[in-house]
Amino acid sequence: MAPGFFRHTKRKEAAMAELETTSERALGAPETRPAALAALQDALSRSIDAQAAYDVMVDHAGPDCRPLAQKFRATHAEHAQRLGAMVTAYGGTPHSEAGLIATLNQAMLSLRALFDEIGEDAFDSVPESEGRVIRSLDEAMTDVPEARDREELAQMRGELETLLAEAEAPAV
Repeated sequence: MAPGFFRHTKRKEAAMAELETTSERALGAPETRPAALAALQDALSRSIDAQAAYDVMVDHAGPDCRPLAQKFRATHAEHAQRLGAMVTAYGGTPHSEAGLIATLNQAMLSLRALFDEIGEDAFDSVPESEGRVIRSLDEAMTDVPEARDREELAQMRGELETLLAEAEAPAV
């Protein structure tokens, strides 16, 4: 055996153990991952569904409503990317398509748009819809073990609250 071989192997083993501990710490203990992953997938699904609804709203909205619908759509698109990255980091495969409810919402909005352009009254359901997205982000914040992930989820929540405040503000 070469001199120092044993010492080098011990260092390598210690480094590997630290790497494993660090990556587990970054993703949470194995028993917390399923809850975190499920909560993140739910938040991701709700964000994708919201984005799908805003796709239709943007296409058929009147000029007074289109800019706000575009902001909501862009925000949800960005959140979906960020949430998808988190899902991947926690060992999951991110959802990428809208669900059944989103498809039904798109159909209803599209039918409505056949008779009239989508106006401010279409935004009446936005607080309730966005509330579901916000609650899913809150749930994810309680389930993810890593502080930086909770901070990112809180930031997403804040961005949606800012848009909701803008939607509820009277037109000038």
